[in-house]
Amino acid sequence: MSQKIVACYKWVLDEADVSFDKDLNPDMSKARPKISEYDRNAIEAAVQLADEAGEGLSVGLTVGDSGAASSQKEALARGLSEAVLVDTGAEAVTDYVVLADALAAGIGNIGEVSVVVCSEGSSDQFGRQTAPRLAAVLDWPVVTAVTGMSLEGDTLRAVRKLEDVEETVEVPLPCVVAVLPEINSPEMPGMRAILDARKKPSEQVALADLAVETDPAAEVTGLKGYQTERKNIVIDEGSAEANVAALLAALRKEGVA
Repeated sequence: MSQKIVACYKWVLDEADVSFDKDLNPDMSKARPKISEYDRNAIEAAVQLADEAGEGLSVGLTVGDSGAASSQKEALARGLSEAVLVDTGAEAVTDYVVLADALAAGIGNIGEVSVVVCSEGSSDQFGRQTAPRLAAVLDWPVVTAVTGMSLEGDTLRAVRKLEDVEETVEVPLPCVVAVLPEINSPEMPGMRAILDARKKPSEQVALADLAVETDPAAEVTGLKGYQTERKNIVIDEGSAEANVAALLAALRKEGVA
């Protein structure tokens, strides 16, 4: 049976390019954009689920300013069949309420979606809110912390990683899932995949045309880095047994062990 699987992903600044001054104010002027590391897992999971469905179609969906259109080529090179950008214009969406509404509108615009795959969080914020909020807007069931999933007719079967156990659940379609990085190991697209991506359809839809309320419920008022003070204790007692004993003694002294 044909299934349409949507992978939601985010176009973020590469955290490796962000620097901080002495007052821990971030400098993002040299940071290059990329698809969030965790969202690459979501894309790979969507592609695999669509392949499993036989005639499945995998669609990449992102919400962002006009610069996010640059992400579509890479998303398609990672195996997606199509790519859609909900274009917010000059303004970036930083509010999860607006983001969920925009994604839901984009999914409605795509139509006949069976499964929406998100990551647990993006590499810039990792708020773990996108999938639950999106499911609430769509009024679909949601499964989080997913490390494995498969389609069985009109049902999705998923394995969830909890604190000390694994849980297997089944939910009816359509549904939203949030996957953990353990679900797969996405590879960098090769030259053939990059060339093939140019032939795949991509679309930009203006957020203003989707009748989405864009007044944020929360507003970012500032960004500040943080610094961790380390004790810089080096344990080198010689043998492995002595090192372990010294480590345990240090942990007991700190009240950890």
